[in-house]
Amino acid sequence: MNFLLSLIFLPLNLLFGASIIWLIRWLLFNKKQRYIFKKKNILTPGLIIKGKSYALGKVRNTVKEYFDQVDDFESHQGYIYNWEKKVYQKVYDATEFIDNARYIPTSVADWLRHAIAFIAKDLSSRFLRTFIPYLYEYYEVNNKIDMIADKIDLVMIESYYNQYCHKFLMYFNLFIFFLAGILNQILFLILV
Repeated sequence: MNFLLSLIFLPLNLLFGASIIWLIRWLLFNKKQRYIFKKKNILTPGLIIKGKSYALGKVRNTVKEYFDQVDDFESHQGYIYNWEKKVYQKVYDATEFIDNARYIPTSVADWLRHAIAFIAKDLSSRFLRTFIPYLYEYYEVNNKIDMIADKIDLVMIESYYNQYCHKFLMYFNLFIFFLAGILNQILFLILV
């Protein structure tokens, strides 16, 4: 009787192992918003679907934020202003050798250092605020972002997952849980 009772462990472990892999696939590729007791299930839609919309939204927000900073020349906030300030400071620090020149008066050397640093800051500002937006419009990056959103087909990603990952994960997990089921049977027979 104990031996027959121990035979339950093997199918239960295999069922548990398979259900883990099915749950993983459901968490990744569930397409619909599900409700539990009329409340949204936070695990739906799947992580791949949420990840796609999150990544594309992040790219669009980053581009919008960049253009908001590009348009505002007078603002002393944002990362573009910080980059320009860093360029100015690095060039100013790199031209310290001018202060050590023997026959240049201190006021002229200081003016020269500030002028060189300002020119470098102005060049970087023009590059960041005019050339990059020009490239953005020339290569129609906004259309390319939309094209990428259309090209990332979730059905294709799911088919690749099913073809290359799901089957092998299932076999590996079933093997591990098969061994665990046999060990559970042996331990049950030893302890009972």
